[in-house]
Amino acid sequence: MSFQSAAAMFTRFSSLASPVTLGSIRRAMSAIPEDVNKVTLVGRVVEAPSYFQFQKGSTSGVTTFRMVTVEHIKAGDKEWDGKTFHTVKCFQASLNDQILGSELQPGNVVHVEGKLRADQWTSKDGAKRSRTVVELGKAATFKVLSRESAPVSE
Repeated sequence: MSFQSAAAMFTRFSSLASPVTLGSIRRAMSAIPEDVNKVTLVGRVVEAPSYFQFQKGSTSGVTTFRMVTVEHIKAGDKEWDGKTFHTVKCFQASLNDQILGSELQPGNVVHVEGKLRADQWTSKDGAKRSRTVVELGKAATFKVLSRESAPVSE
């Protein structure tokens, strides 16, 4: 294709399309929901879940467990498994019951869907720390996919 024919084609298509303006960008962005924060993970449980009750005698609490996802990476003639460890926290009473009732063991394969949250704190030595947490709330999903207990190393 020659330069002149490419330029003619561009001119023809650009005259058909509406011009890109700040207003058109804002209209397009307004169609995207602002509260899209969803993550889906399938991985192995690293440690059995623990439960912390907020007040004695109440039904509100948090279940926490860690899981690992593994990605097989190939670069040239080298191959390795990249492991990413995730902390999962659940504040939903019905899901807490499901997680604790499932008797999770290290190595079990689980599927979780929730929201990403950032935890920040200051350690005892004064250093600022942070981590990303998968939070299982109202619209969360938790499923045990496999009960085989393969060893998981950090």
